[in-house]
Amino acid sequence: MSDDMFSERGGETGRELDQLFRLLADRHRRYTLYYLDAAESDVVTLDEIARYIAEQTHTDAGDRERSNEITHERLRTRLHHNHLPKLAETSLIEYDARSQTVRDWGEPSPMKWAQYNQNELPLLRSLFCTSATERRV
Repeated sequence: MSDDMFSERGGETGRELDQLFRLLADRHRRYTLYYLDAAESDVVTLDEIARYIAEQTHTDAGDRERSNEITHERLRTRLHHNHLPKLAETSLIEYDARSQTVRDWGEPSPMKWAQYNQNELPLLRSLFCTSATERRV
């Protein structure tokens, strides 16, 4: 994916929407974006993101601290080698592997990416509405 991924290019927009869904298909990447969206700072560390994801996705209440420590290390590795570089390729974030920091530029947002496909956007919105009334809004 290139820096011009978010430019309007006619028939390419459907492919870009497919790429967005592939990107968001992984919960670790979604939770990374959730964390960045809620963070007070534009720059956060890999450790902060891994800790947040471990806390949010942990389901077993027993021995939570030890399990979170193991999960945290695994997440750090996966984020560093896989998820953060994939997000960075799309220009949603900037990842500095040397300092292990992530910068959220705020633009382009995933919603802006989806909006480039005007034909499909109303249908996409309807998938997330639970009633006919909400779909009309």
